[in-house]
Amino acid sequence: MRAPEFIAWRERDRKYLALTLVLAFTLGLVVGTLYIVFTTVRVDGDSMAPTLLHEDRALVTKGYPNPRRGDIVSLTLLDSGERVGVLKRVVALGGDTVTMLGDVVYVNGQRSATNPDTTSWASGAESEPVIVPADAVFVLGDNRAISFDSRIVGPIPLADVQGRVAAVILPLGRFRVID
Repeated sequence: MRAPEFIAWRERDRKYLALTLVLAFTLGLVVGTLYIVFTTVRVDGDSMAPTLLHEDRALVTKGYPNPRRGDIVSLTLLDSGERVGVLKRVVALGGDTVTMLGDVVYVNGQRSATNPDTTSWASGAESEPVIVPADAVFVLGDNRAISFDSRIVGPIPLADVQGRVAAVILPLGRFRVID
């Protein structure tokens, strides 16, 4: 029986091997970074329409200790004694006073500009002012007619904010970065 013969390396093969190793390393670095820094969530329901639609897939940062007004965040709410994950828009921060008159949200007496494209939820009723605690945020869904948010459960502790929505990644036709 003959001993196996090995194919000799050619110089041009070495060039392709180096390129393949560089590409594999880069791909591993990108995928690893995305896995460590981000997670994906599926939008369940229409409470954030028209910004996020039912069945959209969103890329969410892991951890977000300092939300800003207008950010869409991933958080957990207590619903009937059970924690549920939701995506909502931050309207007010700790120390702010929130008042709602119909569809218009006022933060510290000023009309909030965090989301002018909301879906109607009230005919003209004025809410009682809510003072947001220092370690909390006040969140609302963009489709306020059906949203389960701070109007119902009150301000959300910062400890329950899990991350910020960075982009809609699926379906590909709706791909966009969220500012």
